Amino acid sequence: MSVKRAFVCLILLFSLVPCSQAQWFGKKAEAGKLTGQAYNAKKHFKVAKSFLKQNQNFTAACHIVDAMDVKPRSKYMKTLGPIAEKAYEEKLKLSYGYMEQNNYREALTHYRQLEAYLNGLKRFNMNNFATIDMANAIRLASTGVAEEAYQKAERFYKDRAWHDAVTQYREAGRYAENYKDSRDKIASCFYNQGHDNLTESRYRDAAASYVLAHKEVEGYRDAVGRATEIYFRMGQYYLDEKYPRAAWHAFNEALNLTANYKNAVDERDKAFKQASLILGFGTFENKTHNNVGGIAVGDFIFQELNAKLDGRKSRFLQLTNDLSTAQIVANGLVTQVFAKTSGPMSQQKYEIMKWSQPVEYYEGDKKKTRYVPREETIHYNEKTMTREVVFAGTVNLTNKQTREVVFSDQLSDRANDEARWAELLTNSTNLEHMSGHLKALTQASNQLRGEDEMIKQVIGRITDGLASRLLETIDNAPEPSEPRELDLQFDTNIAGP
Repeated sequence: MSVKRAFVCLILLFSLVPCSQAQWFGKKAEAGKLTGQAYNAKKHFKVAKSFLKQNQNFTAACHIVDAMDVKPRSKYMKTLGPIAEKAYEEKLKLSYGYMEQNNYREALTHYRQLEAYLNGLKRFNMNNFATIDMANAIRLASTGVAEEAYQKAERFYKDRAWHDAVTQYREAGRYAENYKDSRDKIASCFYNQGHDNLTESRYRDAAASYVLAHKEVEGYRDAVGRATEIYFRMGQYYLDEKYPRAAWHAFNEALNLTANYKNAVDERDKAFKQASLILGFGTFENKTHNNVGGIAVGDFIFQELNAKLDGRKSRFLQLTNDLSTAQIVANGLVTQVFAKTSGPMSQQKYEIMKWSQPVEYYEGDKKKTRYVPREETIHYNEKTMTREVVFAGTVNLTNKQTREVVFSDQLSDRANDEARWAELLTNSTNLEHMSGHLKALTQASNQLRGEDEMIKQVIGRITDGLASRLLETIDNAPEPSEPRELDLQFDTNIAGP
C-alpha cells in the first residue's frame, strides 16, 4: 500500500485514540514551547485572541495551552473549549494537504506540532474528541521522508558518489529505522570506496573504508580480511623502509582485526624492538652543595622528570635507573641554587582617619541628630619580608654507544614571595574608620612560603618544560610517506558495487 493510500484509510477510520504518553512541549519548566514564545500567561492569552479574530484556530489554541501551562485559569479553559477540536481539524487538514502533495517532510513537521498540541490538551483533560492515530500518521510521513532520502541515496550510489550516498542512506534511517536495505547499502558504499582507494594506491584510506564497512554490518563480505591484509603489508613496507614505529602501528591494526594473522605477531615484536629507546637516569650533580628546604635538589629534579615523562611518553620510550640496559643516559649539573630571605624591614607611617559622628540634641522637646566631622591620626609600622629561590643548571642526554650528545638543555627559574603587614602604634577606639588598605595590612600574614614549597614550584616548572622538549627530541618519529605499491594477497577478488 502506498503512503498516500494508507493515509486516506487512516483519515476514514477515525477512532478515539489515546494521545502519546511522552511529555508535551508546554510543561511548566519549558513554558511557551508550543508557540516558541516565552510570554507570561496574560500575554499568551492576548495574542491568542488576536489570532482568533483572524480565524487561525490552531495558533490561538496553542497560545492558550501555553498560557494555561504558565497559569491555569478557568477563563482560558472556557475560551479553549469551543475551539479545541476546530484547531485540531484545521491543522489536520493542513497536514493532509502536504501529504497529498507528497511533501512528506512538511507534513511530518505539522503532524508533530499537532501531536504536541494534543498532548497539551490531554494535560488539562480537554482531549474529548475523536482523533486519528497520530503515531501512525507520523510513521507514514516519516516513511515518506525516508523514501525520498533513500531514492537520493540510490542515485548517488549509481554515480559512485559514496560519501553523499552514505549521508542520504543515514538520513533515511533517521526517519525510519533500518529503512529497507540502507545499512547494507552503507556498508557497500564503504566497501566500494575501499576498492576505489586501492585503485589509486591510497592504502591507508582503503583499509579504513573496509573497516567502516565491517563496523556498519558486522562481517560484511571480506572487508575485515582486506583491511587486515592491507595493514599487514603496510607494516612490512614500513619495516623495510626503517620506520619501525609506523610498522608497529600497522601490524597492530592488522592484529586488532584478525588475531594471529600470518606472522604479524612476530613482525610487530620485531618492529617494537627496533622502535624502542631506553632512557636511563644517571646523576644530577650538585657542585654547589646547597640544598634548599632540606631537599636534595639534583635527585628531586630527576624524580620529577621521570614522573612527568612517564605520563606523556609513547610506548616506545622506556625509563630506567639501571644504566647497564640504557641506550641513552641523562646526566645533569646544578650550577646555582639558593634561597635568600630579606627582612623584616620596617617603615613608620601614619593615616588620618576621617568620619562623621552623630550627635544628638534637642530643639525644645524634639530630639534631633546632627553629624560632626571627626578625624584622628593613627601611626603604624609597615613591615616587609621577601624570599627568593633561584635555580640554574644543565642537563645532557648521551648515546651510550656512540658517546654523542643527543640532547642538551640549559635550565633556570626562580620564585619570589613577599609578606607585607602592619603593626599599629596607636591605641584607638575608632579603628573601624581605618581605610580598607590599612585594615587589610593589619590582618595580613607575616609568614613567607617555605623554602621547600618554593623550590618544588621552581623545579616543577623546569621539569614541565624539560619533559616537553626532551620528548620532542627523542620520542618523536617522522611520518613516513604512503607506500606506492603493495603486494596484496587477498583471499577473494575485489567485486564491483
